[in-house]
Amino acid sequence: MKSRLFTYGIIFFSGFFLTLAVVYYSEWRYEEDILDSMANRAILSAKGKGIEDAVDSAMSLTHKVVDPMADVYGNEKFGIGKDFFISPSFLVYYYGQGACGGYAAFTARLLNKMNIKTKFVLQTVGGVPGGHITLVIEDGTKLLLVDPLFAWTFRDSMGHMSDINQVAANWPYYAKFKPKHYRSSYNYQNGWTYTNWNKLGIFSKSAYKIGVLIFGKQKMDRISIRAYFLGATKKYFYACIGLCMCFLAFLVNRYIKYRSMKHRNYTSVNSIPLSGEQLNEMEPSLEYLPK
Repeated sequence: MKSRLFTYGIIFFSGFFLTLAVVYYSEWRYEEDILDSMANRAILSAKGKGIEDAVDSAMSLTHKVVDPMADVYGNEKFGIGKDFFISPSFLVYYYGQGACGGYAAFTARLLNKMNIKTKFVLQTVGGVPGGHITLVIEDGTKLLLVDPLFAWTFRDSMGHMSDINQVAANWPYYAKFKPKHYRSSYNYQNGWTYTNWNKLGIFSKSAYKIGVLIFGKQKMDRISIRAYFLGATKKYFYACIGLCMCFLAFLVNRYIKYRSMKHRNYTSVNSIPLSGEQLNEMEPSLEYLPK
């Protein structure tokens, strides 16, 4: 009986993860279709221009899509049911929530779709890591700073996008061009990180120390963990498919063993071979089920 219950449980979980895979695939493809459409518009509007214009176009489109949602739903509280099936980068798209982090995540996803690689910047504001979240665009050895919440590309006197270290070193110059409602505390003078290695306590701190031993401190300090979870629904889909395939492989293997055991124990009784008709008439005993 226990053997059969275990098999039924495996069948149940196979169906469960297959259903999840279908849901995640549907959501993943929907997100990709939205981003494809927006990326094509942004690329078209910046055709023949530099990366600065492409980034400005992407942030402008983000605000056109997200601002109405933020105006209507920004202060509302929703259940977590939908959150379970969508990427973190699309929470702001659905609910208009997430403030700087939400705008940064959606913009990063859109820029990545435009083949512009990004990483998150977690500003230290008032002694709090991640007090404001922005992005840098990887352009060779430079990390070009943008602020998606305020749709601000930091530019030098020549109109070119500026490296984050350049912005921090020359903040009085850039502060002259800060957008309306931009807080003076978002000044990059208190430092920043690309990943908050203290957020999960001993777990994240240990991961950082191990990474330093393997990859070196400089590389670990430049890693942006958030960037790897932007398109989470795609990863969830493949994870569910993988689990489903494992369960199905187990069931197939179990069935093959069961048929083999049935054949071995019923083709002869007391060393007397049985005919095919006799085999079909006999039911397998529970004691011969594989454990």
